[in-house]
Amino acid sequence: MLDSFYMTLITVTTIGYGEIHELSVYGRMFTSVVIVTGVGVMGYFLGTFTQYIVEGEIRRTFGLRKMKKDIKNLANHYIVCGYGKVGRQVCEELRSRGIETIVIESNQVMAEHALHDGFYAIHDDAAADDALTKARILHAKGLVGAVGSDADNVFITLTAKEMNPDIFVVVRAESPTSQTKLRRSGANRVISPDLIGGKKMALAAIRPNIVEFMDIITPDEKTNFTIEEIIVADSSPIAGMTLRESKVRQTAGVIIIGIKKGGDFIFNPLADDLIVGGDILIVVGNEKQLDAMYKICS
Repeated sequence: MLDSFYMTLITVTTIGYGEIHELSVYGRMFTSVVIVTGVGVMGYFLGTFTQYIVEGEIRRTFGLRKMKKDIKNLANHYIVCGYGKVGRQVCEELRSRGIETIVIESNQVMAEHALHDGFYAIHDDAAADDALTKARILHAKGLVGAVGSDADNVFITLTAKEMNPDIFVVVRAESPTSQTKLRRSGANRVISPDLIGGKKMALAAIRPNIVEFMDIITPDEKTNFTIEEIIVADSSPIAGMTLRESKVRQTAGVIIIGIKKGGDFIFNPLADDLIVGGDILIVVGNEKQLDAMYKICS
C-alpha cells in the first residue's frame, strides 16, 4: 500500500525517480492513467486559480482607471470623508437624492467596501491636500467630515476651507467640547450623532406622534412626502408677492412652513408675509408638488 502511494505521488508530481518495482502491463496502464489524470487535474485547478487572480486584477485596474476618468468630470458633487457607519449612511442618503459622492477613506479595507457599494472612493488621508485635489474639491458643492476622530475632522475642515473657502462643510462631533473648535475651524454645521439620537429617542418616548410626523417628512423610499428648501430667484413670478398673492398652495400644492430671510427664520409665515428674491422657502410636499414649486421659484 505504501509503495502504491509513493509511486502515485512521484508520478503526479512529475518527480519520477524511477520504478521501485518492475511494473506489469496493467501497472504501467494504471500509471499512465494516473499521470494523465493527475497532471490534467492539477493543470485545471492551477489555470482556474491563475485566471481568477489575473481577471480580478484586470477588472480592478480597469475599474480604477474608469473611476479616475469619471471623477475628472464631476462637479457640484459631495465629498464624504470616512466610510464608517455614519459615513456610509451619509453616502446612501446622498445617493437616494441623486447626488454624486466621492469617498475619501484612509483604511484600505473600508475604501474597498465603498467601491463595492458603488461609490467613487479614494484611499488616502482626507486631510491631505492631494486627496482633496483628487476629489475635485474646487468643483465640489459640499464636504461631510464623518471620521470618528474630532481632531481629524478639525484638520479636514481647515484643509478643505483653505482650498475652497466657499465649500459647505458639515462635520461630525464625538465630544460636545469639540463642537466649538470645529466651528472655529470653519465648519458650517457641526452634528453630534449621539446627541441627536438621544434627543430623538427621548422625544419618541414622550411625544411619539411628533416623531412619527418628522419621520413622514424625512426623505425615505417608504414615504411620499418630504421637506425641502427652495431658493426664490429674483426672476421668479412670485418674487415681490405675499404668500396669499402667490397662491402656491393652490398651484403647486406645497405647504410653506418657513421662510429664511438673510440669517433670520420666519416659522409658520402669515398670508401677508412678503416673498422676495433670495428668500429660502421651507416647503413640504410630494415629488410632483416639489417639482412644480421649483419651476415657480426659478
